[in-house]
Amino acid sequence: MKTKKVIYNDFFDAHKLKIAEHLQKKYNWEPILMFGKKPDMDSKVLINKKFPSCAIIGSLDMRQAQFDYSDIGQVKPLDEEILSSLSNHAFNYLSNLPDPTGNNFSYEERKSYYFDILKYWNTIIKNLNPDIFVSYIFPHTPSCLSLYLLCKHHYNIDTLFVNPFPMLNNNHRMISTSIEKMDETISKIYKSNENMNLGLDGIKYLDEIRRKDAKPPSHIIKVRKLLQQTSKIGNRIKTLLGIILKTLKNGYGLKIDNDWKKNNKPYYKINSRMNNFENFFFIEKLRHKNKRLKKIYDSYVTKADLTKKYIYFAAQYQPEATTSQIGSYYENFFLVLDILSAVIPDDWIIYYKENPTIFSNSVIAKGSLRRDKYYYEKLANYKNVKMISENTNTFDLIDNAQVVSTVTGTAAWEAVVRGVPSMAFSKTWYSGCDSVFSIKTFKDAEDAIKKIINGYKPDQGDIERYTAAIEKVASKNIIPQNMFNIEIAKHENPEKILIKIADEFHDAHLDHYAN
Repeated sequence: MKTKKVIYNDFFDAHKLKIAEHLQKKYNWEPILMFGKKPDMDSKVLINKKFPSCAIIGSLDMRQAQFDYSDIGQVKPLDEEILSSLSNHAFNYLSNLPDPTGNNFSYEERKSYYFDILKYWNTIIKNLNPDIFVSYIFPHTPSCLSLYLLCKHHYNIDTLFVNPFPMLNNNHRMISTSIEKMDETISKIYKSNENMNLGLDGIKYLDEIRRKDAKPPSHIIKVRKLLQQTSKIGNRIKTLLGIILKTLKNGYGLKIDNDWKKNNKPYYKINSRMNNFENFFFIEKLRHKNKRLKKIYDSYVTKADLTKKYIYFAAQYQPEATTSQIGSYYENFFLVLDILSAVIPDDWIIYYKENPTIFSNSVIAKGSLRRDKYYYEKLANYKNVKMISENTNTFDLIDNAQVVSTVTGTAAWEAVVRGVPSMAFSKTWYSGCDSVFSIKTFKDAEDAIKKIINGYKPDQGDIERYTAAIEKVASKNIIPQNMFNIEIAKHENPEKILIKIADEFHDAHLDHYAN
């Protein structure tokens, strides 16, 4: 069996290292590089023991523009060919480099950082010659995404990553190969001539969405409860006290554990980034900004008249990978609204419903980084766009709409399941279904609206086939990254599930890269 040289991301955990170990022993996948956020001493010792020739890199160092070339060989500069192959992706990358004000990280600095991190990865790729890049997290951070882009779009190196998007109420998860075509794995089965029967999980999942009194998916409810917990003042005080105690003991609060650029010092200077204390109070400041933002939004809100002809536009939380990477150019919602406003009939309106998480008081309180009073002023200037309360029942809005539109949100999928046409401005996990209008161009939107006016309704048999395809390609074995250690601890035989996950990675690779 030919040896495959593998780069692993987010495999520092001892359990995940067992996944890599199994892939090495059974399939000859040889780890040549491990990287992740915090390679502590225990992880390094374990990696050196299991994989003596494997290099170890801390991705947080890279995110802070600290590039160590001492152990990776001769520097391999970038050239026009490399940059040209990634040109379609540079816009989203540059726009999402963390900056608390939008003014600390200039455009020129962003470009320079982008070139620096690409040069670093290019040097590693050219010197180590990997065959496969495997990530247990969705490639969205500055370090991980830049490696993915080089592997996927320039060197044609096989890529595998755990897809974090909800499959069958998050009971199934999937190993994907492409950010830009999130539906690719499902569509391959869906478009085949293979006969597929909807399983019990699929039937239950669709029935839950179709119910007249449908509720948000269970994973959404869990997330909301978690966010509510982190927003409580008691938990925030505990977090601060924890930072203080750790600082008194080992200087923890003065550590830089994030990549937020806080001032106008050069991006490669470590003191241009927030330390833990600064990051805590930065989030607290954002909590207050989000409260003010909510008041601004409420000042524009009108009551939704469900008797009118309307498009329901389900806005998503930002900043987040679901729009920043998967949405591509349409991460800018105004581009979507420009198109929708231009193609709908004069007697239609667009109901813009803000995502409630934008105003979150939780640990992710970053909504005001992508929304401000000018954002909502601009929305208000559209003649046919009306802002409605973020608490308006989603399913009422879906059921009475002419069409539901979003970039990557689940509302578009829920709409077609409930018999309402939908438009998705991305290649998200459900956009490969023929019953969903996948929009790339203005003409796509025009054609979709014409069909909807003429009475188009989603084909429920088609939707069930697509759901069956999800069942077939997705797995119950894959544990989400944020719940990994908790879920592993519940298993009677952790080794058994780790072997299953390893086999899932190998099978996914075989399915897509057999040739």
